[in-house]
Amino acid sequence: ASVEANAASAEATTADVTTLYEVQAGDTIISIAAKFNLEWGPLLTLNGLTDESVLQLGEVIRLR
Repeated sequence: ASVEANAASAEATTADVTTLYEVQAGDTIISIAAKFNLEWGPLLTLNGLTDESVLQLGEVIRLR
């Protein structure tokens, strides 16, 4: 029973992990969203960006 509890705990922890991405040359918020099968609107919000924001090479953004 304790093995099952540990597995469930590990799954919950993994789901809560923040995933980061470093912006590469040519990336746009839409291309990044597509690459990771995400919607671009919520990705903007998560990172405090607007549709007017310009991503910088090497900038680190949150995916989750």
